[in-house]
Amino acid sequence: MNSYTEQLHHSSYICCGSGEPCQGKPWITLRCDRWDDVKGPVTFSSYLHYRNNLDKIPRDHFHLIQNKEDFNEIRPVLHQPVSNEFIFLTETEINDLTNEQYSQYKLDYEEACFLNETKSRVYEEGLHNDEYTRSIEEAEDTDELDLYSDDY
Repeated sequence: MNSYTEQLHHSSYICCGSGEPCQGKPWITLRCDRWDDVKGPVTFSSYLHYRNNLDKIPRDHFHLIQNKEDFNEIRPVLHQPVSNEFIFLTETEINDLTNEQYSQYKLDYEEACFLNETKSRVYEEGLHNDEYTRSIEEAEDTDELDLYSDDY
């Protein structure tokens, strides 16, 4: 079957579960004879129709499924969209960015903050903590220098 013939085959069919004509791709198609005197393979428009007719199809029928790409088992495969999660940079990494990269980072950062307030709050707290730590370390360094520079 070429792709055009497959498109015609999948554009309309009669569901074995409901007996009604359906449009689009069937939920499942099995390579076995129909029991309802309709020519063509066994097709179901939904899992519920399939489940309600398990007594009419062979018990072990995974090998008869024509659209196996849609199944791991006789359950639909749920495709999770791949999300590009925003990666928060450290201050050092931010300082290493070019002007263009920095501008893009700020735009992406604002969007990430809008979409995930909690994560962005934790990130901002981390930056403030780093800044506070650095100021304490600088103050200690200054105090140590003052000790050595005391003239009597």
